[in-house]
Amino acid sequence: MLNKKIARRYAKALLEIGKEEDKLEKFKEELKAFSELLKEFPELNACLTSPLYSNEELKGIVSFLNKKLNLSDTILKFLYLLIDKRRAIYLEEIIAAYEDFINETFGYVKAKIITTKPLSKKNYEKIKEALERVTEKKILLETKTDPQIIGGVVAEVGDKVFDGSIRNQLQKMREKLA
Repeated sequence: MLNKKIARRYAKALLEIGKEEDKLEKFKEELKAFSELLKEFPELNACLTSPLYSNEELKGIVSFLNKKLNLSDTILKFLYLLIDKRRAIYLEEIIAAYEDFINETFGYVKAKIITTKPLSKKNYEKIKEALERVTEKKILLETKTDPQIIGGVVAEVGDKVFDGSIRNQLQKMREKLA
């Protein structure tokens, strides 16, 4: 819980700077690029979160990585701040919180659809439109397949779950019969 509070605080501060500089999306792309590089080379991530290295050594690593990524001064300073405050360990949570704030700012909400097999483009659009009507927001839709739901659709929108799966209906019938 504390991790989320810390991440949201840093993400909110970066969001305000992004609004001032009119670079919300640019900052998001740069943070994602930095994050992807750390995922590609986990040993770099281990270094950045390790207490064994001094802040100057860690800043040197970030500066070296910046030669490949060409980050904006604001994001570079932001990463240096995370190093100085020993908050680099929360980088993934900060990026996720930043994305959530951007989505909220532009009226988007993340949703996930789970089906037994991949959706056709037509069904994807129908479900997306239905969710947009229900939520009255623009939907960023992610799809996932799970054969264990047997059939139907499970939609997760924010913290709400709409379970129209056959597995769920069978479970309800089992409870009624018991």
